[in-house]
Amino acid sequence: MTLTINYLFYLVGIVLVVVAGIILTDKSHPLRLTAGGFWLIYALIFLIGDWIPVPIIGVLAVAMALIADFDGVTGAKPKMLSEQTRRQSAKRLGNGLFVPALTIPIVTVILTLGAKYLVFGGVPLIELKSVTLTGFGFGCVIALAIACMMTRDTVGQSMRETRRLIDALSWAAALPQMLGMLGLGAWARRSRM
Repeated sequence: MTLTINYLFYLVGIVLVVVAGIILTDKSHPLRLTAGGFWLIYALIFLIGDWIPVPIIGVLAVAMALIADFDGVTGAKPKMLSEQTRRQSAKRLGNGLFVPALTIPIVTVILTLGAKYLVFGGVPLIELKSVTLTGFGFGCVIALAIACMMTRDTVGQSMRETRRLIDALSWAAALPQMLGMLGLGAWARRSRM
């Protein structure tokens, strides 16, 4: 089995479904239905985008743009660990806090440079045309595991932090992919001429 970029997309989609679920079930969120719906639509594009007809993807992208344009993607007051808990954790970890962040580029570079040697039975472990992004995804998963071990916290807490960051970034977190879809659409239109 060759690991392709699609597996990274599925992982991102799952994370976005969890974030959407957290937002949708947050009774204190002022616009939980529109904000949760926005992230759920985005998750669907990652999870089943290969099977959805391109015009439907376009409609979903327009729906996301409309939700964002009418301020439907606002953040709620984040539920964070107490200040004391965060300070104690930061003091205990010290500069070790940088280990998970540094893990991501190290794993990415190692897999990018070594992927051509990861061949078993004539089948490459990682698809070479997207090895850097796939390596980045592996790096993120490994960094998450390291961070959970170091902080003695759970993946659930990391999902709550992901939701907090998504709330802070708002719809701008989806902007790179949206711009990419516009560029792809323009390229496809030009190639048909």
